[in-house]
Parts: sequence; structure tokens; C-alpha cells
Amino acid sequence: MNDIDEMRYLLDLPAHPAAVGVVRHLVRDVARELDARRLERAEIVVSEIVSNAVLHGSRSTRDRVHVELAASRGSLSGCVSDCGRRFARVTVAAGGDRVGGFGLHIVDELAERWSVDHTRGGNVVHFTI
Repeated sequence: MNDIDEMRYLLDLPAHPAAVGVVRHLVRDVARELDARRLERAEIVVSEIVSNAVLHGSRSTRDRVHVELAASRGSLSGCVSDCGRRFARVTVAAGGDRVGGFGLHIVDELAERWSVDHTRGGNVVHFTI
């Protein structure tokens, strides 16, 4: 694969709920080659990861969420970085009366692969759709 076959996009956004919508729009623009089903999965996965970064990975309104997306030949991969505390890769399945807290379960179900790295500055969630 040469450099022209892969396009990379970097965003540095405020840790604010509006970041989720911004990233969803970028996914739609970046991942045009994905079929409709895979594009929908990509939007959901990236939205869940960014939402978690905003809700759990920021301590103040001055914090930032960094998003990197790479589109190539029918796939989308990337990472989302935050400055939050270390967290475990725990997924919670739906059931009972519980409301919320299913984001990583959704990511686990829809992403081909995903992982979490912990750095001195926070967390980096990697994903591939």
C-alpha cells in the first residue's frame, strides 16, 4: 500500500459533548468507501469511544480529546486519546434495569479489533472497523 492509498486525519477537540458530533461527521466524510453497514458501525464505535473520552477521560473543560482516523481500502482505523485516569478494558452486557455504561460493550461487539494503551498523560483507545 502506498501513501496515497491511505488518508490520515487528525483532530484536537475540546473535551466537550459536541466533539462526538464533530467526529461522527468526519467519519462519514473519511470513510466514504465503506459499505453502508460498515459505515454505520464505524460511526457508532467512534462515537462511543469519543463519548467515553469526554465523559470519563477529562477532568476539566480545558482538557482535550485527540482523534486520529485512517481510511484505506474499505476499512477505518484510528485512535482516541484523553487525559483521564487509567481504566480497565471491561465490557458490560445489556440486561436488567441498568441504564448506561454499555459503551465499551458496544465497541467490543462492532469493532473488528480494539485495545487500550495507558500513557503518563492518559489513555489511548485504538480501533479498527
